[in-house]
Amino acid sequence: SAAIVRSAGMQCFTGSSAFVPWKAILGTRFVAQYEAKKIGGAITDVYFDGKDYWHQLPDGRWTASNKADISLRLRVESGLSGEVPRDETASELDRALFAIQQNNTVECVAPQVFQPRGLNRIGAARVVNCSNLECCQPSEDRAAGPESFPWIHAFLRGFFDPPDALDNFLAWLQRWYRSALDRAMLPGQTLYIAGPPNRGKTLLSNVILSQMFGGHADASSFLTGEETFNSQLFEVALWTLDDALPCSDSRRHAHYSGIIKKMVANRVFSFREKYKVTRTVNWNGRVVVTLNTDPESLHILPDLDISLQDKLCLFKVADTERNFPPDLINVIRGELPSFCRWLLNWAAPDEVVGDTRYGARSYWHEELVDNARAVSGSYSFGELLQMFMKDKDGPWVGTASELFQQMSLPDSGLDMLAKEYTPFRVGKMLGKLRAQGKPIKNRIYEGVCIWTITVLENVPF
Repeated sequence: SAAIVRSAGMQCFTGSSAFVPWKAILGTRFVAQYEAKKIGGAITDVYFDGKDYWHQLPDGRWTASNKADISLRLRVESGLSGEVPRDETASELDRALFAIQQNNTVECVAPQVFQPRGLNRIGAARVVNCSNLECCQPSEDRAAGPESFPWIHAFLRGFFDPPDALDNFLAWLQRWYRSALDRAMLPGQTLYIAGPPNRGKTLLSNVILSQMFGGHADASSFLTGEETFNSQLFEVALWTLDDALPCSDSRRHAHYSGIIKKMVANRVFSFREKYKVTRTVNWNGRVVVTLNTDPESLHILPDLDISLQDKLCLFKVADTERNFPPDLINVIRGELPSFCRWLLNWAAPDEVVGDTRYGARSYWHEELVDNARAVSGSYSFGELLQMFMKDKDGPWVGTASELFQQMSLPDSGLDMLAKEYTPFRVGKMLGKLRAQGKPIKNRIYEGVCIWTITVLENVPF
C-alpha cells in the first residue's frame, strides 16, 4: 500500500519484500520485450568495425566514436542507464554495447556512391554505405522537351564531330543517370573527349556532368601513379582528367593504361586513406578525360589494344566557335532538371545500344584512333619491325630474344635504333602489336614463346 517507483522496480514500505523487480510484477517475457525494444531502437544504425562505433549525425554525415563517446550518446539521446539493477550483472548501456558488437559488427564503413544506403554486402563482407551523394533530380514536368533547356540543347547539338556521335554520348549518359537515380549504379565506359581549346570540353565534364552527379574529383595524380591515397575519389561518381600528360615514360604509361582498364572492368576497389586501415568499396562511377588533339596531348590516351575496345569511348569535338554567356553556371543549373527529365524519356536508337555489360556501344573516332597509335610506343616499334622485315622473303620465326639479337647486329643497320629496347620489352611490344590485330602470331613450345611475324606492304602500325 506504500511504494516508490524506481527504474528497476518498486521500492516497498509494506508487504513482505522491500523491493520487487519489474520481472516479478510484469513478467519476465514482458520485461525482456520492453528492454529489447528500448535497446534495439537506441542502436539502430549504430555499427562496430572492431575499433570504432559508427553512427550518423543530424546532418546525415557518418562519424566514428570510441566507446566513451558512443556511451554518452546512448545515455543522452536514448535514455539508456549505466546503472546495474539489483539482481542483474549488466546495465542497459552494457547490453546495448554488447548487442552492437554481436549484431552490428561490420568489416568497414565506406562511401559507395549511388548504391543502396545502409548495410550492404561486398562478397561476404558486411559494409555500411556512408555516402550521402545526390544526383540532380529530374523536373516534375514529365513532358519536358528541348525548349525547356535551350542552351544545353544547342550546346550538345553542335558539340561533336560528326554530329551523329551525340546519340552514342546520350546512350552512355542515359544508362549512367538512370542507374544513379535508382541508387543502383551500373558500370560504363571511360570517356575521352578530344578537340581544340576553348570548345567546351572541360565545361561538359567539370560543370554539366559534375552538376548532374553531385560533383567531381581530379583523378590525375591517382591515375598516373603519383598518389596512392584515393579516399577522396571514391566519395564522388565522376573522376576527371583535364589536359594533363599522364606520364613521361613507357613504364608509367603502361601503368596508367592498366588503371584505366581496371576502373571500367572492376567493381570492387581498395579505399586508402592516410593513417587509417584500407577499406573495400563498391564503385561503378565514370572517368572522363578531356584533351587537345596535338601529338603531345594525345599521349594521354591509353594503349589502344583489343582488350580496351569495349571499355572506352573516344569522341572528337567539333571545331566551332562557342558563345558562353557570363552567367553560364546559373543557366546550366536552371536547365539541368529539364534536361535530366528529357534524358530519362529519350529513346536511344538501336545502333547505339550495347550489351547488358555496359549498356551503350563503344564509340571510337577513327581519326583519334589513328593519331593515338601514331604516337604510341608500339607504333615506333612497328616501324622498326617493318624495316627489319623489309628484305625478308617470308615469315620470320623466333623468340623475342632472338629478334632483339638480330636487330642489334651491327650489319643489320638497326643497331642504333634497337639499343633502347631489351628482350623483355621487345616481347611486350610484339604482344601489343598482336593485340591490335597486326600480322603477328605467337605459340608456346616447351615453355618458350615463339613468334611468327609476317609484315605486309603498307600495313600501318
